[in-house]
Amino acid sequence: MSEYTPIQPDAPVAVPDKRSSGGFHTVGFYSRFFDINTEDFVGKIVLALNPFNHASVVNSQSEEGPTELYGFIWINATLVYLMFVSATGSNLLAEWLHALESAEKYAYNFQLLTLSISLFYGYTIAVPALLYVITTWFLHYPQRLSLTRLVSIYSYANVLWIPTTAANVVLAVFVSNAKHHMILNTAQWALVAVSGLLSGLSIVLKVRPILIRNATETGAERQNKLLLSGLVLAHMGFAVAIKFAFFGIA
Repeated sequence: MSEYTPIQPDAPVAVPDKRSSGGFHTVGFYSRFFDINTEDFVGKIVLALNPFNHASVVNSQSEEGPTELYGFIWINATLVYLMFVSATGSNLLAEWLHALESAEKYAYNFQLLTLSISLFYGYTIAVPALLYVITTWFLHYPQRLSLTRLVSIYSYANVLWIPTTAANVVLAVFVSNAKHHMILNTAQWALVAVSGLLSGLSIVLKVRPILIRNATETGAERQNKLLLSGLVLAHMGFAVAIKFAFFGIA
């Protein structure tokens, strides 16, 4: 009788991950940046609402893998719409409730949409990109956040501007610009200052640790302070631009 030889099963064939395959000209290359489910997205928004939470909204992701940019697209798109609605709605309500008979009628300004797109998308791309270029190509930091990770941090911090858009409409209902212009303007500045401070803290508390680690390794404490100061000044300018663009009754 011939000896029985068991048949060995074939080794499993590795299936390439289509989400990360292909070059930059393929859909698969970009789809990996939007691979996130609703539960994770909402969880990151909840984390971002607490600016004192030192845990980054991207800590759950692998350092080797790409950071999702879903928040960059949708959070900024939401803000573009809400800022336009807030600015337009507050002016219409102020005209309806408090305008004097001799006052001119409010005219819709659809250029606010273009301005909002440029402001929010431009800021959340330009500042992280500049920080990435400086730390990577000029200061040669051994540890650094990737560009997509920086963009994600800035995008989720923008969530803290959403309550301000609603508060601006409430102010237009209860405070007359014609009779109490100084009070209304002060309240709007206060709203912008609070949102700017909280969103700025959210960014700094998440970016600062990686800058400190690099400063410790390279002895570049002075450059580290200059970078943080630059981020703070850029965010202050961003907040002031938001105030003059969207928080004012015509």
